[in-house]
Amino acid sequence: MLSSNVHFFTDGECQVAFEPTSMAFYRVNTDIVKDPLVSNQNQLVEEKSGHQPDASRKTVENVTQKMELDRLVLIVTTHCNLRCRYCYAEGGNYGMAREQMTPELAKRAVFWASSIFSGIRAIQFFGGEPTLNSKAVSGVCDKCNQLHQEGKLSYPPQYAMVTNGTVLPNAMKELIEKHRIHLTFSIDGPQLVHDTNRFFTNGNGSYERVTNTLKNWQTAGKFDLGVEMTYTPDALKNGYGIWELAQFSQAELGMPLPHITVASATPDGEMSWNGNSQLLIDSYRLATKKSLNSILNGPYIGFSFVAGILQVLITKHSRNLICPAGQGTLAVDPQGDIYPCFMFAGQESLRVGNIDETSDFSEVAAKLKSFSRYNIKDNHQTCQSCWAKSLCTGCLGDTQLTAGSLEKESWLMCEVMKAVAEETMLFLTKTQSDPEAWKNFVKNYRQLRLDQVTPDQLTV
Repeated sequence: MLSSNVHFFTDGECQVAFEPTSMAFYRVNTDIVKDPLVSNQNQLVEEKSGHQPDASRKTVENVTQKMELDRLVLIVTTHCNLRCRYCYAEGGNYGMAREQMTPELAKRAVFWASSIFSGIRAIQFFGGEPTLNSKAVSGVCDKCNQLHQEGKLSYPPQYAMVTNGTVLPNAMKELIEKHRIHLTFSIDGPQLVHDTNRFFTNGNGSYERVTNTLKNWQTAGKFDLGVEMTYTPDALKNGYGIWELAQFSQAELGMPLPHITVASATPDGEMSWNGNSQLLIDSYRLATKKSLNSILNGPYIGFSFVAGILQVLITKHSRNLICPAGQGTLAVDPQGDIYPCFMFAGQESLRVGNIDETSDFSEVAAKLKSFSRYNIKDNHQTCQSCWAKSLCTGCLGDTQLTAGSLEKESWLMCEVMKAVAEETMLFLTKTQSDPEAWKNFVKNYRQLRLDQVTPDQLTV
């Protein structure tokens, strides 16, 4: 029997009921009333997928036993050669002085983290534009190798870098090749869309430079590459919806799973979605339908939100936190200051310590515990009663920018995630009603290895 908090929705053809507590969903008003994924879950996911529910993981407040850190973000520079219109970091410097993280401080940051945590799963180099500081990157990689050899890190971390793709000095290229650094390129879409927002300090667009760099790395082969796109009202006005950007990423960039997220903006900012919110939500809804159908019928064209919702629905691993800030993620700036996330760099009220001044992690943990109240969905009045709270993911940095407070919610991002979730459940429900279509979907899903998408690719 369905509980009273069931969420009912329909596309006019199929009506679905979603029960948030069990994360089961049902087709109603037909003879088929079972959860379409309960009996077939193992068809879609490897038995040992490695995914763990949020509720079972240790949190930063538990300092009696060492835990792993999912991601250490090092802001290795606050210099940037672009001046993107929507940059929340104020041109890369977060309102601070422009400076480089020294190799010595970068090494100390890694040593500090290794003394606190049993392991560091990933280190992400960030900026500004991180390719402008190869010395700090080199120092980090060398230090991690040393700590691993000394047994102070149980395994070498994976390395990642978010880059605008316009400057890759030879020293940085050698580091990327040597240490297998995963590169995520910021490319917002076709040249008209990209150059409207991502331009050099002289005003010239950066599209040709970044796409040439991406293609050069693709030609070299054997490199782990990704693309992230920031969706703006200008893209919508120029006729590019989410689906068109996903198609562009596949056809022109050769990247079938871009991360397409919404530009963060204050309600009265130039990137505000006021008056266009429903068009944005509808664009994500349409793109979700088409992306899921591309898994079934090919060629596959996806984006990370869909892959993430699919994974959560299949594994039934509830997303109890809004985002990894302060739980799985910590960030360190060029001064050694520690923050729950890179988006909060330069904000003294959210600084939780400094690597050179904080020898006792309990002090940092106490501040992170205080910060975590913003991250726990059940602490948000809107989230408490929301049917989608176990499915959605968000970004506290975006919430702060768009809603003006960490205690509030990003209404637009919530509605986008709900739309993606509804369309995914409608598709799965209807597809399983056709045994042959379901068989093909399962086969293609497994061949595409969407069950192996990494957590970083599934977050906003």
